[in-house]
Amino acid sequence: MLALEHVALNNGSALGPSASRVWLLDMSSGPASGTVKPLFDDPQIVSNGPRWSPDGKRLAVYNLDVGGIVIHDFTANKDTVIKTTNGEVGQFSPDGRWMIFPKTVSEPDGGSLTHQVVVDLKSPYLVQSDLVPDSDLGDYREAIWMPDGKAVVVTRPSAGAELTGVPQVRRSKLQPEQPEHQPGRGQAVVPAVSTDQTGSAARTVEL
Repeated sequence: MLALEHVALNNGSALGPSASRVWLLDMSSGPASGTVKPLFDDPQIVSNGPRWSPDGKRLAVYNLDVGGIVIHDFTANKDTVIKTTNGEVGQFSPDGRWMIFPKTVSEPDGGSLTHQVVVDLKSPYLVQSDLVPDSDLGDYREAIWMPDGKAVVVTRPSAGAELTGVPQVRRSKLQPEQPEHQPGRGQAVVPAVSTDQTGSAARTVEL
């Protein structure tokens, strides 16, 4: 199965291109004869950024209509929503249990930073944990899962430097709050980021 973004160009009209919608192409009998259909039953649902889970049983997209990441489980035919206004789809961990995705944090001077959030997909309330507090002035634009899925590396450029070189790494335990009755955002306890001499920094968080 191939997931793709479908955009109607509306050639010959004054409407312009349509918003993106995720469609599926069944390639079991070859791409030339495959069946194409919308991911959602309602073909007008706006969505983008399709990303498969490692086992190929779930597909994550950003759904503008619900304001969050929608994870469609093909086995259970069920949708799960992770609320976020950033407009980007996250990355599944290699074992499929976790997802990391970016969020935008406003600065006092009117600027903005990118921080990363981890969500436990096995949690009944989809508990979200910020990797750093909103007061952290780092701009953590990139996140990469370690192959074993037990840690994630986030990087940021140092002030006045490009994101280059091999970053130094600090490991720390992620300790999300586990609410018993209400969904909510956990608290990630992470020490300060270490910085190397080439203008880059990184952190790993063990899950």
